[in-house]
Amino acid sequence: MARVLYGSIVTQLSGSIGGTVFARNASGNTCRRKSRNINRNTVKMSTFRNSFGFIQRSWRGIDAASRTTWSTNANLFPYVNSLGITHYYTGFQLYSKFNNQLFNVGAPLLVTAPTPSTMSAITVATSVFTADTDFFEFSFIDSVGLTSVVPVGFILQLFATTNLSLGISSPNIGAFKMLYLYQGGVNTSFINLADRYFDTFGSLPLSSSNVFLSARYVNTATGEVGSFVRLIVTVV
Repeated sequence: MARVLYGSIVTQLSGSIGGTVFARNASGNTCRRKSRNINRNTVKMSTFRNSFGFIQRSWRGIDAASRTTWSTNANLFPYVNSLGITHYYTGFQLYSKFNNQLFNVGAPLLVTAPTPSTMSAITVATSVFTADTDFFEFSFIDSVGLTSVVPVGFILQLFATTNLSLGISSPNIGAFKMLYLYQGGVNTSFINLADRYFDTFGSLPLSSSNVFLSARYVNTATGEVGSFVRLIVTVV
């Protein structure tokens, strides 16, 4: 889906022209390819549908005063779209965004809206794979604690890709699968990922390939997420 910025002559389009559909929603003006619905009955899609349905039902289950906090606090969480324009979530969109992130890490959902908080950050991360000993090492340093211990109140998500060509330097986000969730207080210094990687992808990293790791924090009090830190492991 693409976003559209109209000028002084064409100010609004709605409906479809050929294979393109023009619309407007809370995120602004958009256009997308007209397509037929396809039911992709995969495990990943089923999980997404289940979580989305659960969060929708939970939204209907909270009282009006709680829903109002989400509409009121939405202006505290602006975001900039791909056109460089600042937008704001609706109350339900903000509720869905934060609670979906909490749902994915097994943390309790929020009933009332949070206010922005200071996020810890991952400043240094390292990883290396040693084929002869099947040792796949990962470690990071937290910006506040200056250790490899996940801060209390946060969960560290760690994602990885399967073996990719050496020519790939920036894989699509869909290529990543989650390997681990590290709870607050856990020391992740030099954790061996080999067993979990094998269980997830069916093999260890192969020679002459690139494997990518990606890590970020989830704040369990607010549902906010930190920026991804991405690593590349070249297997020779």
